[in-house]
Amino acid sequence: MTGDRGSLAADRRGDPAGRRSWLRRASLAALLVAYIGLACAYRDATPFGEGPDEPGHIAYVSFLRANGRPPRHGEVGEPLQQQVKHPPLYYALGALATWGLDDRDLHFVPNRQFVPDFFDPATYTAHHHSADELPPMAPRYAFVAALRRLSMLLGLVTVLATFALARTVVPGAWSLALAAAAVTAFLPQFLFMSGVANNDALASAVGALSLVAAARVAVRPPRRRAFALLGVLLGLGLLAKLTTLALVAVGGLAIGIAARRARSWGVLVRGGAWCGGPLLAVAGTWLMWNVAMGGDVLGWAGFERAAVASVRRTPLWPELPLYFRVQFESFLGRFGWMVVAMPPRLYAAFGGLLVSSAVGWTALGLRLRRRPDDADGVLGPASTRWAVGLLAAAIALVHASVFRLAFTFDLVVAQGRYLFPALSAFGVLFVLGLTGWLPVRWRSAAQLSLVVGWLGLGTYGLTHVLQPAFGPVRGSLPIDDPPAAAAMGVDAASAAAGPDFGPGLARLVVDPCAPIARVPSGAAAHWPLTWVTSGRQADDPLRQFAQLVDADGRVLSADDRIPQGGRYPSSAWLPNRRFTEDVTLLVPPVDAPRRATILAGWLADRGWDARVAVVGGRRDATACGARTSDVLPEGGGYAWPVVLLPVQPVTLPPTAHVRGDAFGEPTSAVLSGYTIEERLSPGGEPPLLLTLYWTSVAPIPGDETVFVHLTDASGWPGAGADGPPAGGTYPSSLWQPGDVVPDAHHIPTGGRGTNGPLRLSVGWYAPDTGVRRPARDAAGRRWEADEVVLGTVEISQAGVRFEPLEPPP
Repeated sequence: MTGDRGSLAADRRGDPAGRRSWLRRASLAALLVAYIGLACAYRDATPFGEGPDEPGHIAYVSFLRANGRPPRHGEVGEPLQQQVKHPPLYYALGALATWGLDDRDLHFVPNRQFVPDFFDPATYTAHHHSADELPPMAPRYAFVAALRRLSMLLGLVTVLATFALARTVVPGAWSLALAAAAVTAFLPQFLFMSGVANNDALASAVGALSLVAAARVAVRPPRRRAFALLGVLLGLGLLAKLTTLALVAVGGLAIGIAARRARSWGVLVRGGAWCGGPLLAVAGTWLMWNVAMGGDVLGWAGFERAAVASVRRTPLWPELPLYFRVQFESFLGRFGWMVVAMPPRLYAAFGGLLVSSAVGWTALGLRLRRRPDDADGVLGPASTRWAVGLLAAAIALVHASVFRLAFTFDLVVAQGRYLFPALSAFGVLFVLGLTGWLPVRWRSAAQLSLVVGWLGLGTYGLTHVLQPAFGPVRGSLPIDDPPAAAAMGVDAASAAAGPDFGPGLARLVVDPCAPIARVPSGAAAHWPLTWVTSGRQADDPLRQFAQLVDADGRVLSADDRIPQGGRYPSSAWLPNRRFTEDVTLLVPPVDAPRRATILAGWLADRGWDARVAVVGGRRDATACGARTSDVLPEGGGYAWPVVLLPVQPVTLPPTAHVRGDAFGEPTSAVLSGYTIEERLSPGGEPPLLLTLYWTSVAPIPGDETVFVHLTDASGWPGAGADGPPAGGTYPSSLWQPGDVVPDAHHIPTGGRGTNGPLRLSVGWYAPDTGVRRPARDAAGRRWEADEVVLGTVEISQAGVRFEPLEPPP
């Protein structure tokens, strides 16, 4: 007590040693608080059941609580059947952690649209989710929350053990220990696994404690208590998960190092007995259970039977590059059921740090070779060199034991979390390699910088990867809530007037006053579709589809998807909720403005012919002050027009005959010019190909028809080529001021060679009434009969001859 008062007094007098001690304790406390905060955030960002095998681990705890024993192979179904192979310690702790909580109604509904594809998943969510999981959550989910808190507590044990391991390997190096603990605590994958229910949390904690005990056995004077503690921890590891099996060999190696340093065979024998006895006392019952159930001590036969779906069916060697890629990426961070990846640049940066650490270890080795007794070098003490060798062996043995699984099972065993029993050893050696070769005056600053950087990495994994993948549905708020409606720009009346899919499943929100979209060609167009759900669930899971269709009905581009990347599947739709899907449609290049249609709707997973029916949706846009094209349901989807724009604007060709005739009252469009050429038709008849170039001046309220007539001297029509502009691919109602529209017309000329020259004229008329639109020449004079005369055509046996009529001055 006197010493404590003296230390406190020294701190108050400004003793530097006292202040350093206080700062060190405060920095460790801050690191632990940061870990707890991030682990809680990772936990809350992950929907229940979206940790790898989480439903099976939860089912194991429920079975143990109900039956008082581990499950046997063949007596349970999925998802528990996959976890029968595991030892019971984690689940026994889970039963204690969930004491008094009700799990009777707890179940997980698999998402049939989920495929565990590591690199191209259709959806991130393996299960359907509902509002019951959101605060205040349904009582049954308190059971899962308690198991997740257990994982977080075990993660805290791993972080503290890593700190203790670094202090054991390099005594007095506080900043090194803090950095090693940070590398463990803020590793994104470790944070994620600390927030879900799984036995890897226990394997990591027991593995880290075992490595601390093994390091202390190796570098400190032999003591019975240290050997016994190592045996107890190794036994607990065998009760936690088979991935800790390699640590038994590490414990044996530690005893061998202790004997070597003591130069005593007696230490080897006594240490083996002092360690082996407690190990068998702790794990013996489970080992005998394995023999009784499957005939082997470790339960390997039961492991293979339980994981039969993952048994390897293809050779391993061609898959080795993929195996190591998956293992590397999932060690740093792959969330959900291994389908939520981090950005490639982070994997590349992590790989660069690993290479830098390896180079640092090379520098440390060269320095040690030159100066074996270097007092400033971290490897100067012999005890540190022995401990480093022990940790390196631990990493190698754990990795080798996991790699052994790849010969029996497929890529599911490539998960980096299986290496976490040696995570604390990795943290210590990783930091030593990065900073241990630096001069002493720079070492602490580099290690503390690593703490800050790794904290940033863990935070980035949460805010930029995990939360966006499993975050709340965009705009998923009740539209009858006025503040929410104002924020979303959608009111209940607008939503209710949209087309109804199902009917009775969801409505598409359509703004009748929105201008027709004009999309540049040769690029990707992003198109938001806003839906309001009714709460009624479809018989089959639904996918949203969107198609870009040209004027001839050809599909130019398509995008189909599960709602919100699986976060909000149709089976979980809530009543009166709004969400938005941003579809992406690739627009092919076009040489002139073209009309196209976006068709959107829903279809069942069983095929394209299982589209959901749609009714309603016609809106009166007359109140908008501007006309928009009608939008109607068609073919199981809802369609509305868009305009595809060419990459380069259309211009009048140099060979064109220049005009300036105006159409409409007031002027809506101008005939800027035309080209004309003779071409053979498929039947051998030489028609004239007339291409008119219209320039839009003002919006045109309707779809006009262009007439092209050949008439004789008496005005009798000899031939004609009436039709919508551009063959209907770009109707006049879609034109915008400044558009230049090429409009080609094939004019038949056969059998017209006896009546003299024919007059070629063009004009516009309304298709519903036949009334021609006013036509004026470039000088403003109105053309007779509202038809613009372009020239004369003479047809003879020698061919077709066109004589242009020059525009009046």
